[in-house]
Amino acid sequence: MCGIAGIFHYAEPERPIDRNLLEAMTRSIEHRGPDAAGIHIDGPIGLGHRRLAIVDLSETGAQPMRTGDGSGYIVYNGEFYNHAEFRSRLEQRGVRFRGTSDTETLLHLMREYGPSALETAAGIFGFAYWDAKDKKLTLARDPLGVKQVYYHDDGRRLLFASEIKALLVDPMVRREADPLAVSEYLHFHTPLFERTFFKGIRQVRAGECITFGRFHSQARTYWMISDFEKAKLETQEHVEELAGRIEHVVKDQLMSGCRILQRWHRFHRCRRLRFQERIARPLLRRPLRQSGRHRRASLPGSRRQISWPRPATDNPRRLHLPGGYAPPPLLPGSARHRTRHVPHARGQPACGQPV
Repeated sequence: MCGIAGIFHYAEPERPIDRNLLEAMTRSIEHRGPDAAGIHIDGPIGLGHRRLAIVDLSETGAQPMRTGDGSGYIVYNGEFYNHAEFRSRLEQRGVRFRGTSDTETLLHLMREYGPSALETAAGIFGFAYWDAKDKKLTLARDPLGVKQVYYHDDGRRLLFASEIKALLVDPMVRREADPLAVSEYLHFHTPLFERTFFKGIRQVRAGECITFGRFHSQARTYWMISDFEKAKLETQEHVEELAGRIEHVVKDQLMSGCRILQRWHRFHRCRRLRFQERIARPLLRRPLRQSGRHRRASLPGSRRQISWPRPATDNPRRLHLPGGYAPPPLLPGSARHRTRHVPHARGQPACGQPV
């Protein structure tokens, strides 16, 4: 998971980018990419990125990424599963790759073919592509909407990011609730289409790309389910076809599985160390109560012990807590007190006994 952010002065190309604002927006989504951060500013466009290295761990996968001639820039979040299929095709057109990242494949794909190339791209992604030649910005989202791209357009300037909170860093973006979005959430459990809970903030729809220019913007749906047709295959053929497709999809999604597993262990080790430094150690520095018999326990990574009074009884049902509270007795019908009917003797009524 990476994070993207950016500013585009489409109506005032001569207006400089507020670097402090762009850095603050990027910093607000630091949790999405702990490995590296990047900023690119060129005239009316400013791009920010937080990187979580998955496919290409080298510096060639750093973002914002540019083409060799500087005609295109991209900030990207996601995974491009079938990017290897496009690399050979792009190399035949004279493209020279510097690394092995899927980001670089998508960058050259957008430069060579434009948004129409997304029709055959398989993956989960949200990205922004800057066409430095035509001075146009394209925001795109994957077909199923797994990754998010939010934006705020005030008629002169465009802000975009992977999370709404990055947009709210700018004090000019009003935190005004959208009553219609709240109503949709209560009915459908989510705001519909491009709407969000904030009036001035919208999101790119699933399977959609939006191109912003100086005088206009154009939204285009590049993927959608148009209709359903009843298959004419036999049941066993359906099973075999489905099994083959699932195997193919899982294989594509495991293109970075080993790296993700390594990073998962590293992430949780960092969380454990952070817990010890921020919570466990300050807790151990506090004075301990010295009264009665005590129990002792050690926190991970610490040689000191923390103690608390031992209860007078080991039976939790006879333990009276402070304030005169004691756990209530089990009631008939509770989880541990159920009755079952026992077959009765002839001439005697059935009775229930505790299980």
